[in-house]
Amino acid sequence: MCFSTTGSLVIGTALTATGVVCVKKAARTEKSFILFALIPLFFGIQQITEGFVWIGLLENFVLMTAVGVRAYVFFAFCFWPSYAPVAVYLVEKHENANTKRLLLITTVFGVAAGLTAFFLLMPGYIPLIVKIVGHSISYDTGSPDILKKLFTTIYLLAVIPPFLVISDVRLKLFGYLLLISAILAQVIFSYAFVSVWCFFAGILSIYIGWVVYRLPAKT
Repeated sequence: MCFSTTGSLVIGTALTATGVVCVKKAARTEKSFILFALIPLFFGIQQITEGFVWIGLLENFVLMTAVGVRAYVFFAFCFWPSYAPVAVYLVEKHENANTKRLLLITTVFGVAAGLTAFFLLMPGYIPLIVKIVGHSISYDTGSPDILKKLFTTIYLLAVIPPFLVISDVRLKLFGYLLLISAILAQVIFSYAFVSVWCFFAGILSIYIGWVVYRLPAKT
């Protein structure tokens, strides 16, 4: 969670537990939903890593901060833009060619964004400035503004549109909630957009857990 150490660890633990329950449910009922079911679990792990970032920054534990930041950045910048469109693609049952084509395009965008971030941010080729601002953590790259905007645009195109075009109305609702949360995070918490939006998305992933949990049992 982006507002405190305790919040990060508590919410992270709750999301992880939710994810475990959802994966078991998906495995018994609809295996195509397994990647979806894993979303709360991965958000839980991500929030727990930010808890360690909080501890490292507040207590000046350099090694803990470095490890926590790398783990958090992996999820926030590298993992989600690749994972989200693939999860949607596997769940989509509708054979509409345009929908499938759009999902493939967003997957390409997402993988490109994720790999770019992985090979530039993780080794430290692009500096990352991490600090506490107010009651949030700011993750700011040292790259030029135009590159930040380009990456953010590709990232958002990979993560949000797949949920908006999916034929399952329940998951489409998640896409609109995700879009609204991104707008709110940018308008109110622009100084810590990454942390705040990931927190919002993590909370929203509980809804995905509910959708998976409500999957009808196979007869």
